[in-house]
Amino acid sequence: PYAVYTIGIQKPEKLLDFVQILSEELDRAGVLPENNDFEADKEYVAMQPDDVPVPYPDTSALAPAFGYQPRTTLREGLRNFAEWYAEFYK
Repeated sequence: PYAVYTIGIQKPEKLLDFVQILSEELDRAGVLPENNDFEADKEYVAMQPDDVPVPYPDTSALAPAFGYQPRTTLREGLRNFAEWYAEFYK
């Protein structure tokens, strides 16, 4: 009775790119404090047991079920999230 669908633009993204873009967009939206040193707070750790080497969203089931194919880029999605977060938590 249930199904799980992956939503993405079928393009692999590097985790460090995700983190960098997220920090830039949170900063742009005014969520992070002015004195935030994002680089200094990064902590690199080894791959964890459930980590995947290359995250790649397989959306092949999404379009047939809903007639929808995502087109939002990572930066656009993270910008929208950061702006929503800044507004919601004013």
